[in-house]
Amino acid sequence: MMAGLADHFGDDAELDAGTYKAISTFLTENSADRSDFRRSRKFSQSIAANEAPIRISETPYFRHEHNEIPDRMVTGNPKAKSLSQCDACHTDAERGAFNAHDINIPGYGSWDD
Repeated sequence: MMAGLADHFGDDAELDAGTYKAISTFLTENSADRSDFRRSRKFSQSIAANEAPIRISETPYFRHEHNEIPDRMVTGNPKAKSLSQCDACHTDAERGAFNAHDINIPGYGSWDD
């Protein structure tokens, strides 16, 4: 993603050298494959070595965790809109907490697997 900033989804998102280095270093040091968090490792391990999904919602682990949720509850829900709007349903997403017990789908209520 960082290597193609000149054409970042149709926009030029190039950065000065210092900013580029700072962001690249942060991303490398905080990548899921280096994390001590169990969920981060699950995301990382679900991605094949030759794959590079650009959206978290394209990872096998994400799809597995969200496969039981009907489309009408998310993409058909004007308050949730898409699976990329994590904080619409995950009440503690801002803190980085995604516990299944803290899911509240707008217009539907708590989610229970």
